Amino acid sequence: MATTEVNPDEIAADVVADEAAKPKRDGPDPLLEVEAFLPDRPTMRLRMDRDDDGTTYEIRLMREFGIVDQHALTQDGNEFDKLWNSPRLTHKEGQRLKTVLDRMFDKVLIAPREVKDLLDDQTRANVVRTFTYAPFVMEAAQQTADESDELPTTET
Repeated sequence: MATTEVNPDEIAADVVADEAAKPKRDGPDPLLEVEAFLPDRPTMRLRMDRDDDGTTYEIRLMREFGIVDQHALTQDGNEFDKLWNSPRLTHKEGQRLKTVLDRMFDKVLIAPREVKDLLDDQTRANVVRTFTYAPFVMEAAQQTADESDELPTTET
């Protein structure tokens, strides 16, 4: 019959790992709280004529992109804002604004190419700005909802 040797260090490591896996009930609040699920994406409803109920398309969230794409989108967003808010654009700056707008738009709107091609620059800019500001708007809406849940009520 074979005997199995027990390594006390492995047992100690297993106990430590088991203790770490248990949820803590007492003590300070966590330094970081992570939600691994993605919130609902913002949407855009596109109506092609007055009688059309429209089709809904989603706009991606920044966290859906890898870190390199997030960096590129952030840089593009900064450049877009700078050019957009410029009082006057040179011809070259105008071309650059269009290039940055189209690049960001193509990355963030989830829609078929034939749908994207139908949209004018103003609509594209609205989509890009929605992508840029959506996390802040969604967070503010959530905070407002949380605060309304916490408001005390009085009965008279």
